[in-house]
Amino acid sequence: MNNAISVISLLAIICGIAIHGLGHIIGARAVGVRMVQLRRTPTGLRLIANAAFPSYDAELYCALGGPLANVVVALVCRLTLVPLHIATDFMIAFLPLSLFFGLLNLLPIQGFDGARILHCLLCAKHRILPSLDPFTAQRIVHVISSISLIVLWLLSVYALLRRGSALSLYVFCLQLFRSVAFDSPQKTSI
Repeated sequence: MNNAISVISLLAIICGIAIHGLGHIIGARAVGVRMVQLRRTPTGLRLIANAAFPSYDAELYCALGGPLANVVVALVCRLTLVPLHIATDFMIAFLPLSLFFGLLNLLPIQGFDGARILHCLLCAKHRILPSLDPFTAQRIVHVISSISLIVLWLLSVYALLRRGSALSLYVFCLQLFRSVAFDSPQKTSI
């Protein structure tokens, strides 16, 4: 029984990752950029585009595509399949994982989509806010990313000491610290 649950959970994670990547690919195609390579990084998988994005708005659409795809698919499945009692063990595992995966990627941590989204918002030309140069925007994103990681790590330490749980969150935060510390601030892929 535990092996079946593990296989179902693994399939749900793989489907969530595939939907996320597909969302990025659709977002990139919508702005005329084609993804040509997939690389494994400490924070997950990174899609590499065949050319630079034509604007920060185009890159923003591509960065939003992954989390948006996860959230939309989870909500559509929840609203259509669960009320019809078609929810299988896979769907019960997939819905929260996909939603969590999409929302987690919106955190403004370097290597996540949230950091790219924040960078694009800081650099894009807006009517209200002045746009920043990419170097300054990247420095701001790095500071916000570091603060976010420290807060997340402190929450994991608190949960670990208070309840004796959240060891996986603690290890996850340490992995993120390591990846952000060694991540080059000049990377422009999604």
